[in-house]
Amino acid sequence: MLESWAVLRHLENAVPTAGFVTDLLDRERPLMSWIDLGEVHYIVRRAHGEDAKIETVRDLRGIVDVRNRTPRAGRRGARGLGGGTSLCRTATAKSSPG
Repeated sequence: MLESWAVLRHLENAVPTAGFVTDLLDRERPLMSWIDLGEVHYIVRRAHGEDAKIETVRDLRGIVDVRNRTPRAGRRGARGLGGGTSLCRTATAKSSPG
């Protein structure tokens, strides 16, 4: 499950998260909830305007699988879907010292 904050760090090319997101996008078409896409939409629009928002959301919809978050998926979100780990936990663990 790709979360909004990870996408925003990817768009900012922030290390190390941008690298994790790029690697994930190279391997698969990750899931992203409509809520997370909406957060990206809102933040990009406020920071960069309507045209940037339209372009960003259009591009994201072409590379991620956007779905409604179901109650079951919401409960499993911290672990990721299908028993894996979410990008949130993976990036946090890899970027934390010691």
